[in-house]
Amino acid sequence: MLSHDLRAKPLFLLLLCLQSGCTQLYNEPIKVGVLHAQTGVMSVSEKPVVDATLMAIAEINESGGVLGRKLEAVVVDTQSSDERAVMLSKQLIEQDKVEVVFGCWTSSCRKSVKPIFESNHHLLFYPVQYEGLESSENIIYLGAVPNQQLMPATHWFQKKYGPRFLLIASDYVFPHVANKLIKRQLSALGAQAVGEFYYPLGHDDFSEVFHYIKNNQVTAIINTLNGNSNTALFKMFAEQKITTPILSFSLSEQELINIKISKDNNIYAAESYFQSINGTRNGDFKRKISSIMDEGTTISAPMIAAYNGVHLWRNTVEKFKSYQPSNVRRSILGEMISGPSGDIRISMMNNHTWNPYYLAKLNASKSFEIIEKIQKPIRPMPFPPYGNKQYWYDFIASLYQGWGERWSNEHAGKQPRPVLK
Repeated sequence: MLSHDLRAKPLFLLLLCLQSGCTQLYNEPIKVGVLHAQTGVMSVSEKPVVDATLMAIAEINESGGVLGRKLEAVVVDTQSSDERAVMLSKQLIEQDKVEVVFGCWTSSCRKSVKPIFESNHHLLFYPVQYEGLESSENIIYLGAVPNQQLMPATHWFQKKYGPRFLLIASDYVFPHVANKLIKRQLSALGAQAVGEFYYPLGHDDFSEVFHYIKNNQVTAIINTLNGNSNTALFKMFAEQKITTPILSFSLSEQELINIKISKDNNIYAAESYFQSINGTRNGDFKRKISSIMDEGTTISAPMIAAYNGVHLWRNTVEKFKSYQPSNVRRSILGEMISGPSGDIRISMMNNHTWNPYYLAKLNASKSFEIIEKIQKPIRPMPFPPYGNKQYWYDFIASLYQGWGERWSNEHAGKQPRPVLK
């Protein structure tokens, strides 16, 4: 039953309100959730993503909001805990009544909250590159999948630095799947992974890696660590003067701010964005966000994806006159935006994003210089060519069951788990 006040509004406002699915008065703000770690081991990477998300929300509000209403950000701190992210997802949807959630970094976090969004028919915009092997109607995947990042970079790196690779990884679902893909690709290219090390998130002692590199014929390293473990690893590289080429997939200048980097380093990263990209849109973005971020904060690909995601959501809502999650997730397919990294769009096939690809090398001033790129957006292929879907579903299921129905191997404690050849 409509309230007396709402019935008194002009008919066209009533129709607009009903069409957009609102349950409150038309001039009240639209609540949107921001679900990220602002404390804990992942905060070094995720806090800047919150800044980029809030900047996009502020821009939208400055331009008049969405369907004539301002946005109200409900920001919560996962404290780098998957269990807390699950609890906060329920809170955002059921208590705070947000219309969309922007958040998560690790794949273990995304996979942990995925059932919450699916059972509530809600919508999560996920801003980070990931392992693929997933496609949910309730998640908009803004980051790169393997064919847009892992595979082209591994091919280039193997040609230049193969044939003997060491894999260093955090001990959760993304690195395990990524390394499975990488090993298959290396084998197809005539190279091999001679060893693997898995560490809990937040691990900061990589002395075993140092000794392994020194005592084995390692020609190159592929790194899928996340969060502040990256800072600890590259600090050790600097202190021990390790110049073995290393390629990373979850690394920006942010994790290297306080590390002295030598000019003869061989540190590479592959992403869908680097802050050294030329162009007016990127220049404008950098100038604007520098005014709200902590001094010295640098810009990462997930920050750009999160920023683009908010604007994609807003454009879709405005275009189709509805912010209900079920309507947005159908209407956003095929939507495009011109952002700081270039033109991106949501695939019509699988809720993933067409993204560019950049490979960069770190210079002595700790800035990534692009050395290879595919600037034209690449079609997302969440499922790789190595093995069929059932093979990968079984592999993912084996990880989950082996970890006690979790998406990270918390049983590893504080000890590394070497898997040596």
